[in-house]
Amino acid sequence: MKNSIIRLLTVGVFSVIISSCSGGTDNTLPPVPNPVTTKDAKVSEAGYYQIDPFTVSFQLPGVNTIELKSGKARIFYSYHPAEGGPSGKPLFIMLNGGPGCATTCNLFSMNTAPYTLDREHQRGASRISQNPFSWTRLGNLLYIDAPNAGFSYNMIAEPSRAIARHVEFGAHNFNPFTDAAQVLRVLLRFLKDHEEIRNNPVILVGESYSGIRVSTMMNMLLFYPGYADGSKIFKDEGLKVEIEELFNTADVTFPLTPQQVASRFGRQILIQPQLTKYQTEITGDMYEQPGSVIDQIAEAEGKTYYRRGGTFCTTTLGICSTKETCAIMCNIPAFNRDRYNYSKTKTWSDDLETFSINGLLDVSILSTALMYDVNKINEIRKSSRSEAFRYYEDHRLAFSSDTDQLLAAMAEPDQALSPTATAFYYGKSESLAYIESSLNRTGSNTLVGKFGALENWDDYFVSTNAAVYLAFTQTPYLDRNGYPVNPDSSTLYGQMFLENLLLAKTFLTDAEYDLVIYSPALPKAVEKYSNIINSATVTRGTYDAPMGSFKISYKPGTINGVNTRDVELYYPYYASSGHSVSSAQPDKFRSDVEKWLQ
Repeated sequence: MKNSIIRLLTVGVFSVIISSCSGGTDNTLPPVPNPVTTKDAKVSEAGYYQIDPFTVSFQLPGVNTIELKSGKARIFYSYHPAEGGPSGKPLFIMLNGGPGCATTCNLFSMNTAPYTLDREHQRGASRISQNPFSWTRLGNLLYIDAPNAGFSYNMIAEPSRAIARHVEFGAHNFNPFTDAAQVLRVLLRFLKDHEEIRNNPVILVGESYSGIRVSTMMNMLLFYPGYADGSKIFKDEGLKVEIEELFNTADVTFPLTPQQVASRFGRQILIQPQLTKYQTEITGDMYEQPGSVIDQIAEAEGKTYYRRGGTFCTTTLGICSTKETCAIMCNIPAFNRDRYNYSKTKTWSDDLETFSINGLLDVSILSTALMYDVNKINEIRKSSRSEAFRYYEDHRLAFSSDTDQLLAAMAEPDQALSPTATAFYYGKSESLAYIESSLNRTGSNTLVGKFGALENWDDYFVSTNAAVYLAFTQTPYLDRNGYPVNPDSSTLYGQMFLENLLLAKTFLTDAEYDLVIYSPALPKAVEKYSNIINSATVTRGTYDAPMGSFKISYKPGTINGVNTRDVELYYPYYASSGHSVSSAQPDKFRSDVEKWLQ
């Protein structure tokens, strides 16, 4: 079993993750402006922040403290100032999920930036068009590719050593807290470097897994002293220094209260977010109810729904063994429906992603989308990537002679994939193989064509890095030592979400056609936190009345340092949207955000 798992991890997924294309260019596009040489907040820019290793620890009462040191990462960002100038306007921090998925081929490409690479919103035969729904009308935009996703990449001294690469996919790099701390450092350093918008209000925007990423980042900001003194599960003293440096003025006394931090970091937009393990459990139960949405889809397609009761179901690629994964990974594809938007056929989302990737990997198109000349970004070039890596193993070889060494290097050689991770692996690897079949990596205007082919363990762009996902969700070292941080099995992030709500004004989407994050399950998942709240009262919107209601009643005195009260989220309904709301209904989405800001 363990040999077959390693073969899958080191070859099966990675052979299809590499992405590049030749993509045509549109001669009518405006010229790319010269890159800025100073941090001028009035001008678009793109590049990398290098986050050097920092020391953190996990601690809980009665559990052995674990100290870890993160690896080195270059994290890609792109910035676009607000129309009419950036001063005084909010800064939206755009983050996609996975973990391991790129912000650049999702929120950036799907109708929030000045240009769109969304296939559904192109004019004529173009691969890129100016976006009439750009959020620059609302504020300043900062897109961040999380570590080892998108254009971001991790670094080690000798990336040619397979064992060294494998070790870097351990808990010291890939867990929700270290991930949030790295992304926060990018945000804080970006604000420090752009004095004109340094004091502007910040809005965290998270899609899918980034519901957990944003909840963790927000909690680490609002309650930052606890993350420096060891009273929280995660300790990062260096982050406290950078937070206080950003707020440091003559009239400020430290430590800051949660309310003071919320005055700058007190808004969040959560797009079909993953927030707690309870969502998956409740979604599976709801899918098994007679007459469920899965039954309705099956009936519409003249099919029969799967065996109920959590029994195993089989696909051509593997096994799913939970109620939720059986439904969306086995049956929905068999019904020829897309799990991310079940109103569409099976490959609709994959085709959408393929289109955007083909544009992103064309140097001219990418430069136009970024409004910044990619040729001027030194860190993206092959000559600057001697320490870069993306994968455990050479993804172009059938099988490596180092397999036994890789097995020996694993923290838990006999650790089987969890049911959720197994389902993701099989389902996503099928999608990645399909996407790969539609890409051309050898065109003269691609990143490979312009800058040269990279080493087998590296890549210019990764739309979904399954190695990162598996590192987050297979956490034997932290699990074995009593730390419940696995995003697929922990209740911790839902608790942080509820803590944050008392201080952060929140916008939450409700998309009709999303089966991966099933909106009706979230209120019931929130109610599971009965130690914090009394109730979650929800009324979904409708096609004719698209504003819903989501109210949470808290128990008094349950969150230290914060007055508990009833909270109402901004809860718009999207009647024709799946997982990607910005792709399906970009006009309504931006309009709703604009109303929420008022």
